[in-house]
Amino acid sequence: MNFNYQKLEKGDLEGGYNLLKENLLDFSWRVSDLEKAFTSNNHLLLGIFQKNQLIGMIHGSFLFNEGEILSIALTKKYQHQGLGTKLLEYFLAEIKKLGVDKVFLEVRASNLSAKKLYEKNQFKKISQRKNYYHHPQETADIYLLEMKS
Repeated sequence: MNFNYQKLEKGDLEGGYNLLKENLLDFSWRVSDLEKAFTSNNHLLLGIFQKNQLIGMIHGSFLFNEGEILSIALTKKYQHQGLGTKLLEYFLAEIKKLGVDKVFLEVRASNLSAKKLYEKNQFKKISQRKNYYHHPQETADIYLLEMKS
């Protein structure tokens, strides 16, 4: 199968919003929140397309040399096929071009497959936030990747 990796555009807003809503357990953003991210100079939204259909996306923000992954989602049909790794690698390469050398993220403590993805890509667990998530309530593990120049 051929997959295209590219920066998301404003026309991808509805598809991106639906993808996040359907695939993230505690997604509480409004469409207007994501729309602001699309027009912001310090947000990076990248996607995977298969036959012009958005099947995965990653959303991050950055300020100076620090970035944060805010969300990553793949349509269930395409999970566990290495696409999450490729999407994450694409994001890290693009955000590094913007001068970022540290990337943070939060992940549910119980989300073992996501944690495995991050650890495989050199992220290190540095802390926890108790009761960070709601519906259901859960601790967040905080990860950091320090990228070499």
